[in-house]
Amino acid sequence: MRKKVTNALALVFFLMLQVAFIVSLIVEHQNHLFVIIGLMIASGFVLFHHSEVKHDNHNFTLEDIFTFIFTLLGTVSTYALRDWIELSPVIAAGLVGVLASFVPNLNQKSTIVKQIPVAMYCGAFAGMSSAAITLNWTFMFIAGILTGLILVFSKHIMNGYGGKLGTVAFGGVVLSTLIFAILEW
Repeated sequence: MRKKVTNALALVFFLMLQVAFIVSLIVEHQNHLFVIIGLMIASGFVLFHHSEVKHDNHNFTLEDIFTFIFTLLGTVSTYALRDWIELSPVIAAGLVGVLASFVPNLNQKSTIVKQIPVAMYCGAFAGMSSAAITLNWTFMFIAGILTGLILVFSKHIMNGYGGKLGTVAFGGVVLSTLIFAILEW
């Protein structure tokens, strides 16, 4: 029973992130009718296919701890490349993703090592957030922590669907923004 409640809460949270993402796009492009129509059609497809979402049973393991750590590392690495070397966010995230993609070659038998590229690339999405939003290193560190937690807790839902990593990173950054806004208030 407890596992079903946890799964349901994770799915509701994930869907709320999707809705928040779509609403932010609509607000940003409110003067572009074709963008709004396209987003509404895409939202309809998401809702229509909601019944086909795969729910894998999941118990927390050592692999989840490493997923969390490497998501945080991906966030911080991307932000460091942006802040210190002044690479563009896209190039910085791409570089982190490409370098992480070679890690599984170090130990092809390890299931933990095979998860590193996904976790780091998810973190890289969070790390490439706009400089207008990312206030400082503390902000990015908290965004990386929250992104890692969301990735671990949503690991058992939406497998095989595109956009999961970006949505997870979006959720981590949005929650960080919310925390900082509350703390400043």
